[in-house]
Amino acid sequence: MLKIIKLVVTVLFISFISKTPVEASTYPPNLTKYQVNLLHTTFLIAKQVNQHPFTMQSILITESAIGKQRSYNNNGSYGIMQVGIAATYSVFDHFPNIKHKYFKHDSVINMSSIRKLLITNNDANIEIACYYFKELLDLSRGEVKIAVSKYNSGPYSNWYNVEYVHQIKYNHYLSTQYDTRYGIGDK
Repeated sequence: MLKIIKLVVTVLFISFISKTPVEASTYPPNLTKYQVNLLHTTFLIAKQVNQHPFTMQSILITESAIGKQRSYNNNGSYGIMQVGIAATYSVFDHFPNIKHKYFKHDSVINMSSIRKLLITNNDANIEIACYYFKELLDLSRGEVKIAVSKYNSGPYSNWYNVEYVHQIKYNHYLSTQYDTRYGIGDK
């Protein structure tokens, strides 16, 4: 059993090291104005929600390569932060002001309208993701690593997604580098 644990740790360490930048001059890669704006928006919304701005930027980098990848996947997650329908309903239940910000009080809210909101409105997608992460942090008793893992695997999952957490850690490094290069938090 101990040999298996050592092997798993070694494989994870090697995979993490292989993702670490070799030359500082090539990292972080240059961003488009659109990507800088997405990172800036994420930073501001996360600060407004009292969340970890660099962690939320890391989730943005991981989930959509800062807006480069398609806005939905086969798991039922949508938009640049890959927010699920159930997560959105949860945020709307816990934070009705967010629901009313994007939907009129008397409007019918169904899966189709939520899907459209998550795909077409980046600000709404980011804000819902930040509030969802806030819920996950509360559920995880403030443990950021566990909340990050739950963001990927579901709020009631007992599975700790080590690879996803390591990717977020690495992208946290990138996020701080982008902040330094582009002054994202200073705008």
